[in-house]
Amino acid sequence: NKGSFSWQIPDLAHSLVRVRVSDPAHAEAFAISQSFKVIPGFQITRPNGGEKFKALERQPLEWQTAGSSTKVKLEYGIFNGELWTWKPIENVLRNQGKFEWKVPEELSSQTKIRVTDVMDTAAKDETDQPFKIMGVFKVLTPRADEILKVEDRYEIRWETTGKVPSVKLEYSTNPDLVNSFKRLENFWNNSGKYFWTVPDSISEKVWIRVSDAVEPDSLAVSNAPFKIRPVLNWDMPV
Repeated sequence: NKGSFSWQIPDLAHSLVRVRVSDPAHAEAFAISQSFKVIPGFQITRPNGGEKFKALERQPLEWQTAGSSTKVKLEYGIFNGELWTWKPIENVLRNQGKFEWKVPEELSSQTKIRVTDVMDTAAKDETDQPFKIMGVFKVLTPRADEILKVEDRYEIRWETTGKVPSVKLEYSTNPDLVNSFKRLENFWNNSGKYFWTVPDSISEKVWIRVSDAVEPDSLAVSNAPFKIRPVLNWDMPV
């Protein structure tokens, strides 16, 4: 009798559990604890912080369960700088330890996943650190090998997946070089188009880059280069 014992909690989820300690030599000498709960335990293993998910892509959610939990609730949370707002993924889901999640269009630099036992909401877990949900871009024009002339007014167009309010627009004649992209607009309303006055940057290889104005990791570059050529004016002899 050392006055303590390390107990491995059994797989017996219940709201009313007690422990009894007694003297094996004197059955009338015993004590019973106050009631307590035994609840399932969860550990989310994917995602668990630092991941970068793209809007509307499918991502596996995975978690481990200790104890009996047949049905769970899945949610994702977004932090607005002051509060976490939790939104349902599945309210009642058979607990198989995994779920394929269609990432929402709502973008966030601080997002978490939470799994909760349906029968006892005290049994839950959430991702240890936040992950990101980012927008996806696709540059539509200029097209590959398209020829633009200096001082032309040209419509750059792109597609966006996710709710990105503002974009940054740039161009480069050598995208492999660090800091080679030149600014067109730092904060442009994301309408999917921009009228560009083609600069005097003569090149047979030019690329456009579109990125989220506040999340620079979310970006797209032209799939193939286009061309910028000069305007030639012929002076006829008198």
